[in-house]
Amino acid sequence: MAFSSTIAAVLTVALLVAATGLAEAQSDCVSKLVPCADYLNSTNPSATCCNAIKEVVSTQLDCLCRLYNNPALLGGINITQALMLPKYCNLPGDVSACNGM
Repeated sequence: MAFSSTIAAVLTVALLVAATGLAEAQSDCVSKLVPCADYLNSTNPSATCCNAIKEVVSTQLDCLCRLYNNPALLGGINITQALMLPKYCNLPGDVSACNGM
């Protein structure tokens, strides 16, 4: 399965939701990303965070895409840093995972 750079944006939104407590609407996938909340205040994600990201991307992409498709959730996190998360977790990239979802 090819992962996309769009997934980076999806993960950004999921991290925001997990970090700010807006998880009610998408709690099933967001709750699994809670281990990544600390990444927003550091330079490297933990192995636990990377494992969580990989699992959610492979099993709950539709949930992450619903978050991505709701731009109101972007809020005030460091988007540049959050977009680096897939790279730091060695997730390969492509450009279209959430198109049409």
